[in-house]
Amino acid sequence: MDPSGEYFLIDDLIAAFIGGSINLIINIVQGNVHNFAQGASYFGVGAAGGLLTIYVGPWAGGALIGGGNSFVTQGFGSTGQWNWNNISGQQVLFGGIMGGLTGQLGSALGGAISPAVSNLTSGIGGQAVQQGLTQGITGAAVGFTMNTGFALMNGESFEDALKAGGQGALTGAAIGVGSGIASGMRAAYKAGENPWNGNSRTSQTNNTSSHAQQRTVERNVSQSDINDALKNPLKVTDVKYDVKGPSIKYIGNKVTVVVNPETGNIITVYGTHSKLALKLGGTR
Repeated sequence: MDPSGEYFLIDDLIAAFIGGSINLIINIVQGNVHNFAQGASYFGVGAAGGLLTIYVGPWAGGALIGGGNSFVTQGFGSTGQWNWNNISGQQVLFGGIMGGLTGQLGSALGGAISPAVSNLTSGIGGQAVQQGLTQGITGAAVGFTMNTGFALMNGESFEDALKAGGQGALTGAAIGVGSGIASGMRAAYKAGENPWNGNSRTSQTNNTSSHAQQRTVERNVSQSDINDALKNPLKVTDVKYDVKGPSIKYIGNKVTVVVNPETGNIITVYGTHSKLALKLGGTR
């Protein structure tokens, strides 16, 4: 769980599942999966890479996926039977470096071209989906270019270099999707959106707890001020976790509404201090 509480645990699990699934599928396509244990290993590498991308950065997630895939592929070999003697630390390191470069360059390129492709992806889910698609494409391009170039520099034939480029494109796509999802999640939560469908988080707030109803009466809070805080907040805080669970504050001009982001229920309400409202650009 993120110490700052910025990300929801359920979204982390979704991102890890997507990263693991994509890495598994790509290695199946490449013909690397010979048994359940090997498939599970690739899934674990992709899932861990997706989470590392979220909390550290695309270079870290890419390095883990690149190096981890090399480790698993070598360890199981062509027979599907694990053998430690098959593993070359140099190849694992090279895979990690290539993966880290692919992740970082793909993320940078994806961010640069995202305005140009926004019209194509704007209607497809939320920002996590849109950026996952964008950076998946750019990651594939970077992976293809880098692997093809290195193969040619090592003296391999053009045909073999293209094969190496194709494998790099698949790996780059996996890294790019994971990096894009992570970037999209960050952007979506800062914008107060659901990262998967693009809906506003405030639109999920429909129910009011009995405690909140009681506080509404005790504190003479009007429903119109609550609605204004939810629809036009001066600030939406990051998610915070305590013994009672997660919560987000929608700080309005007159009222602050505390919401459980997982259920959409209003936990409590209270008046916004006038000094805070003015500091955040409100009018009093």
